[in-house]
Amino acid sequence: MGDEIQNKELPRGGGDVWEEYWSGQEDLSSWDYGSYLILNIMKSEVGDFTGKKMLECGSGTGRISMRLVREGAQGILLDKTESAMVLARKTFSGNSLIGHFARGNLLSLPFRDESVDVVWNAGVIEHFSESEQIRCLSEMARVCKKDGFVLLICPYKSVFHRVGKAFLEMIRRWPFGYEEPIASLARLGKSAHLNLVKDEYTRGIFIFVVEIFRFILPGKMGLKLTSLLRNVVIRGHEGPFKILFNSGDSFLSRLMGGYMLVSLFKRHS
Repeated sequence: MGDEIQNKELPRGGGDVWEEYWSGQEDLSSWDYGSYLILNIMKSEVGDFTGKKMLECGSGTGRISMRLVREGAQGILLDKTESAMVLARKTFSGNSLIGHFARGNLLSLPFRDESVDVVWNAGVIEHFSESEQIRCLSEMARVCKKDGFVLLICPYKSVFHRVGKAFLEMIRRWPFGYEEPIASLARLGKSAHLNLVKDEYTRGIFIFVVEIFRFILPGKMGLKLTSLLRNVVIRGHEGPFKILFNSGDSFLSRLMGGYMLVSLFKRHS
């Protein structure tokens, strides 16, 4: 992996919110519902992970990349905050797995051209302005192999997201700084020389119910209730009622807009 990673100066500014957020994340054991859905979306869109170099741009705890490595991928994790890098390394070492870690920024990825098979992130691009999003997409396209994929999963611009965000801001419990949900990345993708592989779609309408309590309820009470709801819904997706849960999420997300917008790209030929 050393040949793919270059030394680039880390852009200044913009990291204070995330340093504070990730330094407060202690519980790495609870496999959250959003991560579960993202992993399954990646399985559906990317297919077999075996041997693929998969770069997560904005890795946070690294829990999803850890699962990719378990299934045969080479995991490359990038984040601009030191506290996130500490968590990601802890995630991998705690599971006796090898990952490749780099501290950097999406606006100037410290990787060589056409060096990875899949470039992806989840819950990242919405924290940038539109002009910065084009730069991020261009960088992701640059480091992706010509036959590889660029996959983005971000909060969808739905009424549920707007109401939930406004409520958390009102009660002073919104932890994510600047965030603008996204209706589509198709136009910006074209500006970055990326073509959609398929129509964009949304998933995860149940996330609004499952995750809201960890922000509303203080301390361990909110974490315990959230953990309980996560387990119930994940088991629902995998148990005897999985057809009901999966088709229900798909139908309701198409009808009203799910939490996550899924955009799968390939580079222009």
